[in-house]
Amino acid sequence: MLPAAAAELPIEAYPVRPVLVVFRWTGVYAGVHLGGASGYLAETPVPFLMPDGTVIAPLPASLTTSGGLAGGQIGANYQVESWVLGIEGQASWANLTGSTGCVANCTAKIDALGTAAARLGIAFDRLLIYGKGGAAWTNDNYQVLIPTPLRQLVFSTNLTRWGWMAGLGIEYAFTDNWTAKIEYNYMDLGNYANRFADAFAYIVLDSNTRERVNVVKIGVNYRIGVSPILIK
Repeated sequence: MLPAAAAELPIEAYPVRPVLVVFRWTGVYAGVHLGGASGYLAETPVPFLMPDGTVIAPLPASLTTSGGLAGGQIGANYQVESWVLGIEGQASWANLTGSTGCVANCTAKIDALGTAAARLGIAFDRLLIYGKGGAAWTNDNYQVLIPTPLRQLVFSTNLTRWGWMAGLGIEYAFTDNWTAKIEYNYMDLGNYANRFADAFAYIVLDSNTRERVNVVKIGVNYRIGVSPILIK
């Protein structure tokens, strides 16, 4: 039997150290997005000759396009301490349209756009704030209606334009694999020389066009990568 004094001694419990879970952004991911965009086009046509020798000199015109978009993205991240380096490609179906009264009528439609960019962000555990920059492209359709003494001319063209982009975004990992983001992109497609052909293909209209697009989108990603680290 234990002495009475020994039986009354308190038993000390060892303190349990808290467990710290550190999320890591390293991995690859794919996802979908939707949003809206607004574009600006400035067009400077070059005077052209009609078959009867008449010179037609269309006036410069500008218009805005707007509408919705939806698409997908794929990318990869690598985290070094709090910094997150990444690359990402995005492509979107779009329905950005606009028109203006240029002599008769000018219309434009962007039916697709995309980016290929590098990302640099800073992580606050599951919250990532990032910037991005790289290449941008759009697929554009233009139509210009010009009345003449002979008939109304209908000029149209379709082309893919390339330029650069810069953007900012916030992304949050609400599980170890699923993240959600909101992002803004500025796309500068530069100045391009376009050639429009009329419906009969024997009259051409040359024009210099400047294009800019602003995009806001939200999206979700599914991530496959490094598991969170447990620090005891």
